[in-house]
Amino acid sequence: MTEVGDRAGPKRPALPRRRTTDRDETAQGVDSKTQEGVTSAQIRPVNVGKVAVKTASVRNQGKGSLREAAGNRPSKNVDRNRVEVKFQGMFESAPDGMVIVDAQGRIVMVNVQTETMLGYEPEELEGQLIEILVPDRFRDVHSDHRAGYSADPHTRHMGTGVELFALRKDGSEFPADISISPLQSEEGALVLSTIRDITERKQMEQQLSHLVLHDLLTGLPNRMLLIDRLVQTLATSRRRGSQLALMFLDFDHFKMVNDSLGHGGGDTVLKISAERIAGAIRPGDTVARFGGDEFVVMCDDVSVMVIEEIAERILEALRQPTMIGRHEINVRASLGIAIAEEYATPESLLRDCETAMYRAKKRNRGHFELFNDALRSNAERQLVAATALHGALERAEFAVHYQPVVDLSTGSMVSAEALLRWEHPDRGQVSPAEFIPVAEETGLIVPIGIWVMEQACQQLVHWQSIDPAMSVAVNLSVRQMAELEIIDQMKDILGRTGVRPEDVCLELTESVFADDIDRTGSTLRNLKALGVQLAMDDFGTGYSSLNYLKRFPFDVVKVDQAFVEGLGTDTSDTNLVAAIIAMAGSLGLEVIAEGVETEDQLAILQGLTCQQAQGYFLARPMVADAMSKLVAEYRQWKVA
Repeated sequence: MTEVGDRAGPKRPALPRRRTTDRDETAQGVDSKTQEGVTSAQIRPVNVGKVAVKTASVRNQGKGSLREAAGNRPSKNVDRNRVEVKFQGMFESAPDGMVIVDAQGRIVMVNVQTETMLGYEPEELEGQLIEILVPDRFRDVHSDHRAGYSADPHTRHMGTGVELFALRKDGSEFPADISISPLQSEEGALVLSTIRDITERKQMEQQLSHLVLHDLLTGLPNRMLLIDRLVQTLATSRRRGSQLALMFLDFDHFKMVNDSLGHGGGDTVLKISAERIAGAIRPGDTVARFGGDEFVVMCDDVSVMVIEEIAERILEALRQPTMIGRHEINVRASLGIAIAEEYATPESLLRDCETAMYRAKKRNRGHFELFNDALRSNAERQLVAATALHGALERAEFAVHYQPVVDLSTGSMVSAEALLRWEHPDRGQVSPAEFIPVAEETGLIVPIGIWVMEQACQQLVHWQSIDPAMSVAVNLSVRQMAELEIIDQMKDILGRTGVRPEDVCLELTESVFADDIDRTGSTLRNLKALGVQLAMDDFGTGYSSLNYLKRFPFDVVKVDQAFVEGLGTDTSDTNLVAAIIAMAGSLGLEVIAEGVETEDQLAILQGLTCQQAQGYFLARPMVADAMSKLVAEYRQWKVA
C-alpha cells in the first residue's frame, strides 16, 4: 500500500482517527491469532496452498531454527496438518484483506476478502507486483519503500499513523490501513499484509471536522477555522509583500429582531445575512461567523480604497429589506476595518477591527470605521501599565493564585492552575486582561513567567508532601516559547525544586503557532522530552487547527469557557463541546473544561465524559495558603 505519511505530495486532511475501535480490536485479534498460530509458534515449515510458511518474527531471530526448537520439546510434536488448517481457515475467514508477497514484491496468495475488496480474481493477482494495488502516482515511491522494507523486515501494526490508499481493479481508490508481518517459506522470505478499508472511518472524521470548523446555522467557517486561515494568510502576505485587511461586523439592535420574531426568526435573518455578505465579497475572501450576530471578513492583497469599497458593498447588501413570513425586516450593521501592519498578529488585528467597529457604533451606526491612530487611546494606558510593570517584580507586587482542577469521576482535586495577579500600589488589583498583553509586547512576560513557574513548582513540592498525587499547571506565553533559553530554564527550575516533570503541565494557547510553526514544534518536542505534560489552552477560540493536535505532542485539551457557558442553553455550543471531547478521546488526550459556573454545566460535562473541570462553581482562584489548606483537607467535590 502507499505510505502517504512518508511520501512527498499532498496529504488528505483529516481530524485525528480513533486509536482503537471495536472493529480494530477484532481485526487485531485476528492478526494476533495469526501471528500466534503461524509466525510465533515454534513449528516446522507448513505448506498453505503453494506457500510454505514459517516464522520470521524479529523476536524469534537468533533463537535457532524452528526444527531445533521443535527438537528441544520431543514430548510435544507439532501437528503440522492442524496448524496448516488453522492458518488456512483464519487466512480465508479474516474480515480484512490478506495478501502474501514474495521477496521480489510479487503476490503469492490473496484471501477471499481481498477479492471482494479489490474486485480481482485470485489468478489476476497472483504473480503480479504488489504495486498493481497502488495508485499510479504513488507506485515509484511504494517500490522504493518496499526495497527498504526488504532490507529491514519488521512487524508493523495497524494504527501507526501512516495513511494509505489502495487501488481497485475498476480504477477507484479507497483509504486503507495495513499491518505488515515478515514470514519465511522454504523458498525464501515473504510478507503478510493485512488490508483494511477505512472509508467509513475517514468519512466520519470529515463529518466531525466539518462540525468542529463550521457554524451549524449558516454553514460558514466558524471562529476556529477563521483564525487558522488568518494565521496562514498573515504569513503568506508577509512573504509576498501584500496587504491584508480584516473586517469585524456586528448587527445593530439585533436583540429587537429576536424579541419580535423569536430566535427562529432571528436565525433566519442571520442565514440570509450570511448569504448576502458572502455575495458582496471577492472570490478568495473569507467570511466567518464569529459568534452570535458577529461576522468577520478577511481580505488579502487589498488597498485601503478596495477594502472600503468591499465594506460598503457588504453594508449596502445588508440594508436590503428581508421578508420573514409577512414581516419586512430592516437590519443594519456596524463594521470596523483593520489593516495588518508589519508586526500584526491575528489577535491584534481582531482587537483593532473590533475597536473600530465599536467606534462605528458610537459615531454612526450602519457604517464602517477604519482603525487608525485616533482609536489608539488605550495605548496610553498600556504605556503607563508597561512603565509600572518594569519594577513590579522587584517590588514584589505580583502574586500567584491557584484554581483547583477537579476529577469529574471521583470529585478529587488532582491539580491546580497557577494564575498571575498584580496588586498595583495605587490602582489595586489590575486585571490580567490589561497587563498580560502589555507584558507580552514589552517582553517582560519572560522574567515574570519564569518567576511564576518557580513559585508554582516550589508550592507543588509543599503540596506533594501532603498529597503526592497533586500536580500543577502553568501558562506558557507566546513570548516565552520564542525564547531560545526556555528549555534550559525549565530544566533548571525542575532540577532546583526537585519536582517530577510529569507533575507539571505547561498550558499554551494556539497563538504560539502564529509565527513559526516548525520552530514552535521543535520547542514543544524538546519540552516534552523533559517529561512535562503539554496542554492546548482555550481550544476553539484561538489559532485552532486540528492538525496541531495530531502533529505535536499534546497531552491535554482545555475547552474554553466561551463554549462551556452555552452548555444546556445553546445547541451549537453543546454539540461543539461534545465534538471536541470525542475528537480528543480519539487522539488519546485528556479534556479539561474551563469556566464551569453552574451545576447544569457540570452535569452535562459529566454526561459527555469530560475528565476534569475547573471554574467558579467548583472553586475560585485563591492564594497559596488557602490552596494548601484545601490540599491538607483532601477536599472532595460532589460531582455525581
